[in-house]
Amino acid sequence: MRISSETFAGKIKLLIILFFTSAVLRALASEISFPDPNEYPDDKALVLARRFHRAGCYEEAITEVKRFLFFHRKEKETVYAHTALADLYMLCCDWNEAEYHITLAINAAADSAAVIESRIKRVTIFIASGSYILAEKELTSLSPLAETETQKKRIAFFSAVADIYTGKWKHAKEMLGRYFEDNTHVSDDDKKKVNRLLDAAENQKEIPILAAAFLSALIPGSGQIYAGDFFHGIHAFILNASVMAVFVMNIVEGNYADAAMVFFFLLNRFYSGNIYHAKRIAGEKNVKNANNYKDIILHALAGDR
Repeated sequence: MRISSETFAGKIKLLIILFFTSAVLRALASEISFPDPNEYPDDKALVLARRFHRAGCYEEAITEVKRFLFFHRKEKETVYAHTALADLYMLCCDWNEAEYHITLAINAAADSAAVIESRIKRVTIFIASGSYILAEKELTSLSPLAETETQKKRIAFFSAVADIYTGKWKHAKEMLGRYFEDNTHVSDDDKKKVNRLLDAAENQKEIPILAAAFLSALIPGSGQIYAGDFFHGIHAFILNASVMAVFVMNIVEGNYADAAMVFFFLLNRFYSGNIYHAKRIAGEKNVKNANNYKDIILHALAGDR
């Protein structure tokens, strides 16, 4: 499967995650390890798979790895094949298949180090697919099992990444503190920059949604303007004021039936919608601001100047 525009956003997120991991393992491809030329270099199926992989033909590469798996059933071969399949499905952004195969690799592995490595890879799949709760659960259960300092730092790092995506700024800062400790691959300036950004994200002022709703209930459109949407605020004010004018005019002229029609079918709808949209706009602004901080922090971690 060649890279298409439909999966571009997922691949960008995956590349950012892989860039982070390379700082720990000193290799950009540390999480996507296929193809490893040192593993079964003479196997014809894997030779073809590696050629297809280099050409971006991931479906064809998957077919060849499955052919290798069909004829090789030993523990090490099975783990390698399912890990390779997980890597290839990650490149295709097929997260369900990637998770399925890395789980099979975990179940087949007898070595504790291999299990931990595969479980860390599963965390990257969860994060890349947006399954942050699953990633957090996996990291929580994985943390006590880490055997090496590198594994501990990788787990701390991915915990921070999951926290950043879910807006848990304080815990992300704590996890990155563990990742940064004695880490010579990250400069002190970069550490300080990331910490400053996390502090700013934690202290950012959100637009009170109830305040926006109250203002629009008091004066239609004012809640939208308070939330920073001047155009829709003016639009809501003019619309509600116009309908209100028609309603009052009918009352003054004694056209009570028409006034009731205007009230129930127009004024009530536009007034309620005005309050709803004030809350929606305030909520969307808060989410947008939080997402901006997420992007800035992730770019800072990735060294994107």
